[in-house]
Amino acid sequence: MIDCPNGNFNNTNYNTKTLKLINLWTTLTKTYAHVNHDMLFFELYNEPPHMDPQIWKDAVYNIVTAIRKVDKERTLIIGASNYKSIYELSRFVRLADENVVYTFHFYEPFCLHTRM
Repeated sequence: MIDCPNGNFNNTNYNTKTLKLINLWTTLTKTYAHVNHDMLFFELYNEPPHMDPQIWKDAVYNIVTAIRKVDKERTLIIGASNYKSIYELSRFVRLADENVVYTFHFYEPFCLHTRM
């Protein structure tokens, strides 16, 4: 699996960051086109931050569309906003692409330890 580690994608810079991610994934898709589709998956973004879920879904749609222009068969792994929240994923409207694995991270109960 190749994934894009989390960065500073957010509600205010999503246009610029989406274009950068499209360029990155287009390059990676072309580079690894020869690798068997069952042997390599692409995870679009690890733990998208807390942000407007619709902005994230629009970005995902545009990234997937760009990848599919190059490779229609590669399995894509996608998580919802708010650090791949299971709650955001339950509200995430699925893409019209059947070769997507939806993923989540579940950290609850999330306990913070305090020093006394």
